[in-house]
Amino acid sequence: MTIALVASHVASGQLIVNGRNLNNDPNVEYIQLMYYIDKASIKPVFFIDYGFIEPEYNDILYPERPDLQDISINGETVTDRISVVGVLNRMHQAGWEYLGDVVYVPLRVMNNWHIYTLRRK
Repeated sequence: MTIALVASHVASGQLIVNGRNLNNDPNVEYIQLMYYIDKASIKPVFFIDYGFIEPEYNDILYPERPDLQDISINGETVTDRISVVGVLNRMHQAGWEYLGDVVYVPLRVMNNWHIYTLRRK
């Protein structure tokens, strides 16, 4: 009985980025949670890379835009009032597994991004 409850919880997980549910996309197996601390507000700014090269990719190249992505996890919007650990915990509940790597990009153009790779469970 417990296995069925866990499986249904993971299957119903939702990671939505700009209106696109990544949990329902069969072509997305790996994603990267990226964040930096905004120097003006000292708050985190989150971004999800799911393997696209589109015009919105400019948001990474031009991080001065504070409205990078609209991200929600299981119906809760990710805001600047949550830590990266809180986001990772929510992503785990939504069916994404952290792989244990962290990349720190100390470049001005990248605004000192921290990058975490996750895989669909």
